[in-house]
Amino acid sequence: MASQGFEERARTACFNAVRQRQAVHGEVRPDLRIAIREDILAEVDGPMLIHGLQGFHGASLGVVPASRAQRPSTAFLEQRWERFRAAG
Repeated sequence: MASQGFEERARTACFNAVRQRQAVHGEVRPDLRIAIREDILAEVDGPMLIHGLQGFHGASLGVVPASRAQRPSTAFLEQRWERFRAAG
């Protein structure tokens, strides 16, 4: 696994149902809160957008394992978060 790059490992990584893949509208921050893209937050398009995406911005993941070993990989989350922020 050490020879695999981050992208290859992240493509298939799944920790406790938190899929760490390319985020289209948002990302899970390293503090396990959900961040939605700014342009999506600014969009006005009815209740599905408000409650289906925008309403999750800043929310904590619903269930987080008590055991740190069973939580999503902090290293992956940090790398994904930096890419998400850099993309604007």
